[in-house]
Amino acid sequence: MPMRFLQYGLIIVPAVLYLLMLLLENEAVYTLYIIIALGLSVWKDFNRSSTQQWLLLLTEILWSCWLIASYGPFMFFLSLSVLYVYIYRLEGSRRWLMFAIQLVANNVALHWHYSDPQAPQPGLTTLNTTATTLLSPETTAMVLGNLLLLITAALSWQGSRTANSRGQLEQVYDELRSKHYELQETRAQLLLFTKQLEGVAQAEERTRISRQLHDDIGHRLIRTKMM
Repeated sequence: MPMRFLQYGLIIVPAVLYLLMLLLENEAVYTLYIIIALGLSVWKDFNRSSTQQWLLLLTEILWSCWLIASYGPFMFFLSLSVLYVYIYRLEGSRRWLMFAIQLVANNVALHWHYSDPQAPQPGLTTLNTTATTLLSPETTAMVLGNLLLLITAALSWQGSRTANSRGQLEQVYDELRSKHYELQETRAQLLLFTKQLEGVAQAEERTRISRQLHDDIGHRLIRTKMM
């Protein structure tokens, strides 16, 4: 559940904040795009097929990159939502292949955004400085975006390792608890079997003693009678 809250929060909160900077005539189309992003995210969560989940993750990455190309680097947070999910869900080479695809696609989307003169340039996506800077807005956005992706990927990977270790510990604990219950049941069965053996042994001993007494007294009586 916390993973879903963070996943949806990285989509909804930046989308609402960016909506405040848009012109009124552009809000309807932008809202539709965000609803599509949320729909892809929800659809992915309720899909059980691993292949379809992989394709939905790829589609969500491409859609977030299209939003970056259309609206600027602020849409990087939607891309972080996808990254956070597949770092936890995918394993091995598939995880890092998806990360490489996302890294390249995000840089291409940023280049497309800054090379398009008609693209909207809200205040949070440009550097309005009077001093001459060594880096262009495109280069700055790429550097910061890549750093953000790398840091998020590293933190998510560490978190997934911790979650896996915790899951393994819980699995070992469950196995130990089931073994403990099996040992308790086996011990109870052994105690019952021991009691049954004791009862059988006592019954056999009583039978032996009674037979011995019967035979011994009988022989003595017969011998006494004959004498």
